[in-house]
Amino acid sequence: MEKGIDATDKGDDKGRGVEGTVHQRNFIDCIKNSYKTSVSRPNADIEEGHKRTRMCHLGNISFRTGRAIRFDAQTETCVGDADANRLLGRSYRAPFAVPKTV
Repeated sequence: MEKGIDATDKGDDKGRGVEGTVHQRNFIDCIKNSYKTSVSRPNADIEEGHKRTRMCHLGNISFRTGRAIRFDAQTETCVGDADANRLLGRSYRAPFAVPKTV
């Protein structure tokens, strides 16, 4: 039987805090129980991570181009700025290319 996690947990015996343990448990619960419960997305969802790190990437792009950029979140492109748009992704060498549609 798996050990549950509650508010009194202090972490695990490897020195990791309860925060990591709670996220691990939530991730496993989402995988195992998403069809039975309302828990279908993890607390640290990849889409939310993408949105949060986007600001850091855009700050770096602005720094590298030396100017302010306008970002359209719907299309995920820099409006009217081809140089900035080139920095949004990278070129991969064959055969390690990312397909245009996934």
